[in-house]
Amino acid sequence: PDTALMFVTTGVLLRMLEEDKDLESVTHVLVDEVHERTVENDFLLLTLRNLGDRFEDGTSDRKTPLKVCLMSATMDSKVLIDYFGRSTPNVKIPGRTFPVTVLHLEDALYLTRHQVDPQADWCRTSLTGQRRLQRKQTEDDKP
Repeated sequence: PDTALMFVTTGVLLRMLEEDKDLESVTHVLVDEVHERTVENDFLLLTLRNLGDRFEDGTSDRKTPLKVCLMSATMDSKVLIDYFGRSTPNVKIPGRTFPVTVLHLEDALYLTRHQVDPQADWCRTSLTGQRRLQRKQTEDDKP
């Protein structure tokens, strides 16, 4: 048999569900970063759960069950198991987290010593951000 893979956004998959409420042309759905809570992601999970329930009840037109794989490196899998049902399989792959340093635009400008031309047409800098950057540079230049 031929294999067809389709990589789509959550919005595109929701649009596909408008046309085909049972996703009969789809065998597997993989949702990555499921811990990111958005209206679209929450609605997709609700729809996928309902689609599974309709298949089990026999009210879906699907011939085979839809395989759903939800992935997250940080979410507690118990929450998803409780939401989708106790028979939901769970696979844990050991890993580790890496430290992350949060930098904002002002930090990047400071670290690179980039000088923004406030007269440039693309420049939409805030006075507060400019003052903060100038203060930081002045403090670091002091002996």
